[in-house]
Amino acid sequence: MTDQSLLLTEKDLIVNGKYDLSILQNHFSHGGVLDPNTVVNLITKVIFLLNAEPNLIQIESESLIFGDIHGNYFNFINILNDPQWEKYPHVKIFLGDYVDRGKWSTETIITLLCLKYNNPDSVVLLRGNHESSSMTHVFGFETECLWKYNRNVYTEFINLFNYLPLCVLLLQPIGTFFLCHGGISPSLRYLSQILRINRFKEPPEDGLFCDLLWSDPLQYDVYEDRYEQGLIDEDWYETTFIDNDARGCSYFYGYEAVVQFLESNEIRAIIRAHECVDGVQQHDFEHEDGSPLVFTVFSSPGYDGENRGGVLFVGNDGMKVKLYNNIEPEFKSPIYIDAFKLSMPYLFDKLQTACDQLMILMFNLLDGDIEEDLKEYSNGSNESITHPIVLNKEEDSEEFQEPEQGVVDPLDQLYKDINEESQLSSSQSNKDENDLYNQEESESSDDEFRKQLSLLQKRQPTVKSTNNPNEKKNNIISIAPPKESAINKSVDQMSINHLAVASLPNSNIILGSSNEKNKLFLSLTTPEKKKGFFRYKFNKRNESVPLSLSQLRDEWNKLLQKESKDFNDSKDSINSSKSSSLGGFLSKERFF
Repeated sequence: MTDQSLLLTEKDLIVNGKYDLSILQNHFSHGGVLDPNTVVNLITKVIFLLNAEPNLIQIESESLIFGDIHGNYFNFINILNDPQWEKYPHVKIFLGDYVDRGKWSTETIITLLCLKYNNPDSVVLLRGNHESSSMTHVFGFETECLWKYNRNVYTEFINLFNYLPLCVLLLQPIGTFFLCHGGISPSLRYLSQILRINRFKEPPEDGLFCDLLWSDPLQYDVYEDRYEQGLIDEDWYETTFIDNDARGCSYFYGYEAVVQFLESNEIRAIIRAHECVDGVQQHDFEHEDGSPLVFTVFSSPGYDGENRGGVLFVGNDGMKVKLYNNIEPEFKSPIYIDAFKLSMPYLFDKLQTACDQLMILMFNLLDGDIEEDLKEYSNGSNESITHPIVLNKEEDSEEFQEPEQGVVDPLDQLYKDINEESQLSSSQSNKDENDLYNQEESESSDDEFRKQLSLLQKRQPTVKSTNNPNEKKNNIISIAPPKESAINKSVDQMSINHLAVASLPNSNIILGSSNEKNKLFLSLTTPEKKKGFFRYKFNKRNESVPLSLSQLRDEWNKLLQKESKDFNDSKDSINSSKSSSLGGFLSKERFF
């Protein structure tokens, strides 16, 4: 911006001692920016407020909870200005990740800071893993600050991030909820530990501080992969924490870890962000009760191209979820920025799209060349191929051509050898049944036949079935149909199936209806709390969940004890038949 008069200052923004958000939003919709000194002064004021807040903030008011925003400013404003939330006096809780990846991260964080300054007690800003120097340097916020403002403004933002609190304890009639960006930690047992964290610094690469920002709830497919690789031997419901290789740091927390944390601190559920979901997602870890133990909230529509954004309202009457479709940003005229700077982000987007399309075209051409080579091979042009390659072969096709003469198919040769051996063994065994030599030769041929058949079976492709933990398996190779309720049920999908929600936006999903059939979260609509609820285990163990080593050992011991008992019983039975007096004595001995 060359004209300094187009820079909005504090004098233009502050009305009656507060920042006028309508003026700010109108200015940003024209592509405008603020005077750098105005931004620095705003940051300084908010740092003063944040410094007085503890690491763990306790809230008893009804609350509207936002997940990741990631610089998606125009969609964020669409959610923020929704008139529905004006009906309920509430506290706005933001779970972090306000910047990076989006094109309007500065507009987003400035708006949030103005909200915080205007209503210090009604707005809570928690820290996400992207509110750090290392993340903003890589994922775009630093570049955006230098483009729209200067290095000093970026440095002040990084300083501000170090003052953001980490967690919220939300006390409501339906229960107490623990809120943070990522999740729990193996270093966390009691909430008092959070108060002792030194948060006024760059987040470390490990430890409790790191895990509160970086950890994720364990998904069953991750658990299954680790189990098959032999990296874990715990039962699904006994898993606590495993390394989070997807993030490169922190942990996945499993069912048992969540249960221990919730019970130790008398908490109903965890509410967090950190992952892109379609609005709001619940994690019940396939517990029989179906009550969610963890909620994930994501408030950036269109983040992955198709997802919706969602907010979660927790109040006296239960929980409400609202989902929002993605809206495209529309700048108003006149644009307060020169054409070159305005067009740069869109130019790079077009270049990126063109590069992607070029790569797809190259791969298509490469695939075409491979198909041509395969056709040449199938026509016998390559002498190194011992049997033809048939493209798109169908089992019942009459047009399938037999291999050319002189070309031997290994499978056909194997079948031929097996049949010859089988016929030979049969003729030899029938020739002279009383001849011991012929009998031994026949047995040898049968053994060879079994070996060849076993070798052939090993070459056949096997089908691997990957399903949720409630799926029943057996030794027969099969693909079982997916279970109706997956491990992680998306709230919006559940609402579509059970509540017939209308098109979004402007659709409200109420968790817990008066109709018993429509209750999604029945246990969350009542203030009653069941003692020891989370310790309740299934009466029948899911057969699809692999046994742990300790369980295998117990099963083995039980089997040995049973066989020993059967052997002793049979021995006693034989002895009793020899002597009635001895049998009577043994029976008395068994009784004692």
